[in-house]
Amino acid sequence: MSIFQLDECADSRHLVRACKEEGSAQVYRFPGRLKTKEAREQRKQKDASIIPEFLSGGIPFVTTDKPIIEENLSSVPFPHSGVIIISNAQPVPEVGREDIINILSTFKRAFPGWHEAKWDNSIVELTDKWIEVKRIESGDVVSLKRLSFDEENWSGTLASLLAENRQRSQAGQFQLPTDYE
Repeated sequence: MSIFQLDECADSRHLVRACKEEGSAQVYRFPGRLKTKEAREQRKQKDASIIPEFLSGGIPFVTTDKPIIEENLSSVPFPHSGVIIISNAQPVPEVGREDIINILSTFKRAFPGWHEAKWDNSIVELTDKWIEVKRIESGDVVSLKRLSFDEENWSGTLASLLAENRQRSQAGQFQLPTDYE
């Protein structure tokens, strides 16, 4: 069984319940002690605090916060357990709880091996129309490929890109940002 960690903006007991009923994944809700209000009271910048904690733990991180990685690159460990960003193909409207459940359900039906996929070192944006696979190279988030769900064999390409990112992390193939060279 796969395990996933929800970010505060994707946190939903309905999503956790739906995944539990499906039986292929265990999903952890966002811990209350780390929520924005509590983080502010402790004078912490929430995202910069949670990214190293969650991405070092071996559990892929699910969020609807599109810029979370770009805005916190210095906090992302290498290797990391993977980030799945759920969004709409069109930037407006924002993704709601029902959108998250619908997008994930559609993806799971179209990609039957989703629960066996290894998300290590991948940043994946998942929408209702396409999926984009990214990774961090030389201190920047780099897009590898955007796959339309209408493309033939998109799931095979996705599996290959995920495997490539995972191999890079296992081999320690990491380039320092140019300002460190």
